[in-house]
Amino acid sequence: TLDASAYLAAALAVTGAALLVGAWFGRARWLILLGVTLSVVLAVTTTTENLDLRGTGAQHWKPASVAQIEPSYGVDLGYGNLDLRDVDFAGKDVTIRLAVNAGSMEVLLPQDIDLTADVRLAYGNVVVLGQDISGASIQREVSDLGADEATGPGQVDLQITVNAGNVEVKR
Repeated sequence: TLDASAYLAAALAVTGAALLVGAWFGRARWLILLGVTLSVVLAVTTTTENLDLRGTGAQHWKPASVAQIEPSYGVDLGYGNLDLRDVDFAGKDVTIRLAVNAGSMEVLLPQDIDLTADVRLAYGNVVVLGQDISGASIQREVSDLGADEATGPGQVDLQITVNAGNVEVKR
């Protein structure tokens, strides 16, 4: 199926051709207004067709087990809350990708889980267990053994990407 932008592009092409013909035969000035209007509508339509705004608004995720954890969670525009406090990570290593395009996300971890966070920050603020990472174009890794200060019982690797926004990881 064709998108609305394809029909608008065809109408703009016909209008452009009519303007060329009108340049020789005259009386085509009104087509300029039509061409400008079609151009603006085409630009807006094309942009909105390509936006993926599934991750908008307030989102809350609370998996009950390791099997229920998705490989990635994202916020395109809005707020997200990932609560992992009730998950039993015993003997498991889990990698989770977190992406914030414009907004904020909060991640809640169990007290004794080991954590490694790879933070890629375009612009914004990331706080990982009290370690503040703020600014623009920053990449940093943070590790923590948990409240028990011993390796195990499981490991969570967070791959955090923030384009513009905030992420806070806490226990």
